[in-house]
Amino acid sequence: GSVYMTDFNYEKYDKGFDAETIALFACAILAFVLLFCCWLSILRVEDVKEEELAQKEAFMVTQELPTAGIASELAYEAEISRIEVLEAENELLIREVEVLNQMLQVTDEEWECLYRVARSEAGGEGVTDDRIEDIKEGQQNVVYTILNRVHSDSFPDTIEGVVKAPGQFSVVSNGSYNKVEITEFTIQNVREAYFNYYMYGENAQGALYFRSDGKDFIGLKSLFVDAVGHEFYTHEEE
Repeated sequence: GSVYMTDFNYEKYDKGFDAETIALFACAILAFVLLFCCWLSILRVEDVKEEELAQKEAFMVTQELPTAGIASELAYEAEISRIEVLEAENELLIREVEVLNQMLQVTDEEWECLYRVARSEAGGEGVTDDRIEDIKEGQQNVVYTILNRVHSDSFPDTIEGVVKAPGQFSVVSNGSYNKVEITEFTIQNVREAYFNYYMYGENAQGALYFRSDGKDFIGLKSLFVDAVGHEFYTHEEE
């Protein structure tokens, strides 16, 4: 049963590699090495590109952050300003409503007192175009003076009380106050003056007296002369 290899021909397979085979093998190895190196180079280039891109992005972020911060701050300040404007407008609107409600509390008698004294003191009948603003100014200054008196401790605290106080308005004393015709022009001027007085604080510089006869009030401080020739005064200490 034993098998012996005594008849195997060793010479047939003991010839080794010839020169051509070795050269082809060497070329294959070299080609493989070159391909491997190229692959490594490609990977390295990609890594470098990614690293450069990351650095550029990081740089852009550092440059954009201050700008973004400034933009954000400006937007915040703009929003705060917008809110403040809205709040101011809201307060103004509330104040306007309050003044309008206050005007509704003025009686018809008080309005008529203002109309008549403004009309008779500053004129207003047959007003020509070139005198409209002057007469308007004159009528409204009369209203401001009356309202200043209402809020002064030196005079009655009502419109009718101020207008009809003895010896205070010559137009009341001489009767012309009751004879004037009240026009829409005068009504509009008086109501506008009343509104402006309480809404915006327009008050003819706080005047408590006026006269148009060219004489001075002794012991009083002169403030100004208006477009219809009335000179306005107040107390020296006020």
